[in-house]
Amino acid sequence: MNATRAQLLIDSECLLGEGATWCAASGRFWWTDIEGRKLWRHDPRDGTSESFDMPERLACFTPCADARFLLLGFASRLAFHEIATGRIETIMEVEAGLPTRASTTAAAIAKGASCSARSTMWRTRRRSAGFIG
Repeated sequence: MNATRAQLLIDSECLLGEGATWCAASGRFWWTDIEGRKLWRHDPRDGTSESFDMPERLACFTPCADARFLLLGFASRLAFHEIATGRIETIMEVEAGLPTRASTTAAAIAKGASCSARSTMWRTRRRSAGFIG
């Protein structure tokens, strides 16, 4: 029997680390610290890791077909995140007043959403408002 030994890659000291996700389009590894209100990414090509402060608990996220964007499932809403600028745009509120269920609902919606279709629609709508070029 071969034994595989796990090694610590990044000592991010998350309060509640979840959602470990590899994004093939960007070549980066992402995860969220739900309780710490941070989104993390690691680039294995150069070994850099960085975190991004979030405005509230980030229950889940999923990369979009356009690697410049992530779909975020916050405790209270779904939003698009433009990675380069850090801008966050709310798509919809979810189950206001029920924070525990909202996280679960946001997770289900975000993981099942057609991110490429939504991001295309969102970019078209936001382009005229000056959100992105």
